[in-house]
Amino acid sequence: MPKLIENALLVYTDGSLHPKGRRGGYGAVFIQVNGIGEEVVVAEHSPPGVRGSTNNRMELQACIDALKIAPKMPCFEEVQTVAIRTDSRYVKDSYPLALGPWRRASWCNTDGRPVDNADLWKEFVRAYGKLRKRILIDWVKGHGKGKAKDAYNYRADALAKDAAKSPLSQPVHRSSVRRKIAPGYTKRGSVRLIGQTLVIYIIEVQRLRVQKTWKYRYQVASADSRDRHAIDWIYSTEQMRDGHYYEVQLNDNMAHPQVLAVIREVPAAEVPK
Repeated sequence: MPKLIENALLVYTDGSLHPKGRRGGYGAVFIQVNGIGEEVVVAEHSPPGVRGSTNNRMELQACIDALKIAPKMPCFEEVQTVAIRTDSRYVKDSYPLALGPWRRASWCNTDGRPVDNADLWKEFVRAYGKLRKRILIDWVKGHGKGKAKDAYNYRADALAKDAAKSPLSQPVHRSSVRRKIAPGYTKRGSVRLIGQTLVIYIIEVQRLRVQKTWKYRYQVASADSRDRHAIDWIYSTEQMRDGHYYEVQLNDNMAHPQVLAVIREVPAAEVPK
């Protein structure tokens, strides 16, 4: 368990993804901790869920809302610290990078690969910078048992799950998804890049507006490829459509996989089954 923090606004956050329909939701529990360590729940936050989201986006959005709403709490002027507690390793491990190297590198990592959810990370950085309080972001074990069980984490989780079930707003994170052409699981790095030409089938399309590029989940369709039917992610400045086949030229950088050129769209009738 994280150590006790006195004179603080403590915020438990959680995100959730409904198993049907990729519907996401998030929640937050705001707790005032006085000078002798007594805790009082002062507010709960659980907005309507969104369509077409991911669990990581919901975990991050919960933290962003916590930073934005904190100054509106009646106890805000009294406390010295705003402490956010999340069970998301993604948020805990990534936020220092967002505050530093990712932002300086135009939202790309050290390999030059675009950072996922850069739109939300930019929003996080702005909210973090405006708070003007000491900010802590701690990881807590989610859904713990016995002594590890945390009632506030459970409550934030319940709020997030309820939000995912509620009337849904229009999706902010737009992506389109098609069925795979063969069984398999998505695994980053499963397609070995050697600068080869392949025929690929586009399963999912994401527009990364911050970095002005496209992110694709694809399946190898070339009959003579040793990676046939492998499913991986790749980036390109050229637009392709989900549910279509393309002959493409790949790069040879596994750390930053890219389509260097879209040679042509391939009619489905030409692709060996």
